[in-house]
Amino acid sequence: MIVNKKLRDHFRTYMKQSGGIIAKGWLLGLQFYTLFKNGLYFELTKHADELAMKLKQGFHNASIPFYMDSPTNQQFVILTNKLAEKLSKEFTYEFDHVVDDEHICVCFCTNWSTSEDDVDKLLEFLS
Repeated sequence: MIVNKKLRDHFRTYMKQSGGIIAKGWLLGLQFYTLFKNGLYFELTKHADELAMKLKQGFHNASIPFYMDSPTNQQFVILTNKLAEKLSKEFTYEFDHVVDDEHICVCFCTNWSTSEDDVDKLLEFLS
């Protein structure tokens, strides 16, 4: 309910001008429509999850501890500061938090554009 009579008649216009209403909201909707059409979204996320599970197995094989067990495309591992520094020169990961003076928790995330070769290179580096 709009009680200010000066705003009432053109409230929608004011909202658009101040960014309160996305004038091209249909464009965002079109992106989601395209992703869900013919199962594309599920195909892309399946790819990311499968590579994350390969990465997870590789971390396990390299005796790198997990901060948590994640069934998703995000894998949280605990690295020594030394290993984290080495990895940062070759790979991208997201710092999560400091575990103690010698360890940090980081997140490796796979997505639709991650290639199996990307994962293999990381696992080879860890072995």
